[in-house]
Amino acid sequence: MNEHLSDTPEWLECAMLPAEDPQRIAFARQVAAANDAALRDAWERETALTDALLTTLPKVQVPTGLEEKLVRIADAPATPARSGFRGWKIAAALFLMAGLIAVASIWMRGDATPPTLAPALSRSLASMAVMNANTTPDIASPDAAVVKAKLESYGFDFPVLILQPLEGTNLLGGGKADFAGTKAVYTKWESSGFHYTLYEFNGKNVGAPPLFSTVREDPQDLWRGNEHYAVVLFPGSGGKCCWALVMDKQEAPNVFARYLSGTY
Repeated sequence: MNEHLSDTPEWLECAMLPAEDPQRIAFARQVAAANDAALRDAWERETALTDALLTTLPKVQVPTGLEEKLVRIADAPATPARSGFRGWKIAAALFLMAGLIAVASIWMRGDATPPTLAPALSRSLASMAVMNANTTPDIASPDAAVVKAKLESYGFDFPVLILQPLEGTNLLGGGKADFAGTKAVYTKWESSGFHYTLYEFNGKNVGAPPLFSTVREDPQDLWRGNEHYAVVLFPGSGGKCCWALVMDKQEAPNVFARYLSGTY
C-alpha cells in the first residue's frame, strides 16, 4: 500500500463500501495507523455519507410498476422493429434510477454538514468518556435484551438503545453512569482484542446541539501504557440522544461506524 494513502483512489473506493465489508474494515485499520489526521477526517466523513446513503436509499420512492416494467422489457422477445425502442426504454429507466440515487446522494451531502461541537465541549466529553471507560459493568450479560431491559428500568430522559456493531463484536454488559454532570448509560464490547465503551446520554443537558458533525478526539494526556484511547462523539438518530464511543486503541476499527451519520 502506498505510504501516502490519501494519494490513492483506494481509500475513497473502500469508504463507499458497506460498513461490514471486510475490505473497508481492513482499510479502516490502515487509516487509523497512518497518523494522518486529514485522511482520517476525510475517511470518517465519507464513510458516514456512505452509511447515510445506504440507510436512505431503501426509503426513496421508486415509481410504481417500474421494476415490473423493466422485467417485462427484458423478457420480451426482441425483433428488429422493436429492439431499438426496447433498448431506449431500458436506458431511460436506468437513467431514472441513477437519477434517484444521485438525488439521494446530493441530499445526504447537503444534510451532512450540521453544526460542529465547540472544541472545549468536545474535549471535555472525550475526557469524561475516557475517565469512565474502566468502569465495571453493573449488568454483566452478553444478552442485549437483558441489558436493555435493566437499563430502561432506571428511567432516563432519552430512549435507551442498544446499537448493533459489526458482526464478531461481543457484548460484555452495561450500566449507568454520571457523565459530565448528566445521567448516562453505557455498554461494553470486545472485538479482536479491542475493547469499546459506548455511552448514551441526553446531549442537550451538556450543551450539545441535537445534530452535529461527528468528531474524533485523541486525548493523549489520558493515555496510559498500551491504552492509547480514541473517542468518537456522534449524534443519535433525529437528535434524540448523544453518543460517546471510547476505543482503547487508536488503531481499533470503529465497529459502530454505520451509526455516525445519525440517520439510523
